[in-house]
Amino acid sequence: YEEKKQEQYLGFVYNNIGSVLLSQGNNEKAIEYLNKAVSVAEKIKDVSGLITAKTNIASILFNKRDYLNSEKIFLELIDLIEKTKIKQTLATIYMNLGVCYHEQRKFDEALKSFLKAESLFSEKGDGKGMAMVLVNIANCYTDMKNFEKANEYLERAKLFCEKIKS
Repeated sequence: YEEKKQEQYLGFVYNNIGSVLLSQGNNEKAIEYLNKAVSVAEKIKDVSGLITAKTNIASILFNKRDYLNSEKIFLELIDLIEKTKIKQTLATIYMNLGVCYHEQRKFDEALKSFLKAESLFSEKGDGKGMAMVLVNIANCYTDMKNFEKANEYLERAKLFCEKIKS
């Protein structure tokens, strides 16, 4: 047990080093440390640590416009999370996957992911998450030239923002 805890801390440290390197713009070194965090998490079966590290890697790949690999990791994460009881990040992963699809102009897939995220944020009562995903849906509809739908979602997002503010 004690050895597993030490390994878990090591994975946590690798993940944090990766995050610091990322904030410094050193993506390659960040990915190197995040991959170390993934290895540790897999070794000790630390699902939470694995989700965190892989989410960070997918985000770096997304920012580098490597949408296919980012998409692949987000899909792996969804599969992993749905098999566990760790559901708190699932809505955000679906939203990130939707953004990844949107950037690739895969609008139908983006909307499916965004709508799944919307449902999950709604279940959690997460107003901030709802506002963000509704704006993403609106952006998708805007790019699809469906301005009426886009406006509908922006109005809903505005309502959530007003609730958060009060």
